[in-house]
Amino acid sequence: MKEINLISPYVFPGIKHNQLPNYIRHKMNKFVMRDPEDITEDFIMDIVSGVSKIDAKDIASPSRSISIVDARRIYIFNVKRYLKKSYVYIGKTLSNRDHTTIIFSIKKYHDLYKNEEPFRKMADRVTQIIEFY
Repeated sequence: MKEINLISPYVFPGIKHNQLPNYIRHKMNKFVMRDPEDITEDFIMDIVSGVSKIDAKDIASPSRSISIVDARRIYIFNVKRYLKKSYVYIGKTLSNRDHTTIIFSIKKYHDLYKNEEPFRKMADRVTQIIEFY
């Protein structure tokens, strides 16, 4: 297959992404930011579930397994970050947890992100997928 050169939006400022041919749009997708309206709780849960290889129902369950809790922390942090949901709301979506549990989970997320390389890699991968196609 022949390599296609991308059209720069700076060269052709009137061309919109959705007006480009599919073969070019597919190559550009990795450089295009996701529309914030496309980000939902289910979308974030699917991404966290896929990256962590843990089922979504397990992430929302009351399980205390380390791998499940880490995935849950990443989910909680991203729902708060991208959707600006309240602590009470996030807690109710996750097995009716208390809002203080959600606050502690976000604090623990920051601590793990700073000190644990595997956790940071997983969190960065989730963020990358959420923000970009």
